[in-house]
Amino acid sequence: PNVQMAITTDVGHPTNVHPARKQPVGERLARLALAGVYEQEVVASGPLLKHWSGAGAEATIEFAHVGKGLGTLDGQTPRGFQVAGNDGIFRKARAEIVAAENGSRDSIRLTCDDCRSIQHLRYGWMPYPDPPLNLVNSELLPASPFTTESIE
Repeated sequence: PNVQMAITTDVGHPTNVHPARKQPVGERLARLALAGVYEQEVVASGPLLKHWSGAGAEATIEFAHVGKGLGTLDGQTPRGFQVAGNDGIFRKARAEIVAAENGSRDSIRLTCDDCRSIQHLRYGWMPYPDPPLNLVNSELLPASPFTTESIE
């Protein structure tokens, strides 16, 4: 209980685990404290995996903590998504932000021509992504890396 994690994938460096840009890290930690300790109504976290479903070569991911919706830092399509089929081999997936029937932009649709039956997916699952990850919420807080496969 009472443990939070500020995502800093966008301010890091490949050879130094201590981000040179301290202000964004401090602001993100402050948001977590405002929401968790002081119970203020603020978007405290970047997007977190909420639920996913797949059918064939397509998967849909629903995120929590999107604020007013998902977006990208650079206006490009979301990067850093991979999918695996029954063979367990992860392949790059195309990602697209999609709007739900109610208009909320809290989901991503993934497709992969080389994977006929998506069994697992992951985002940002690498030591230092190049090009950088770009998925954020409306507060410009970055999405947390994740995998749906069991880690033992």
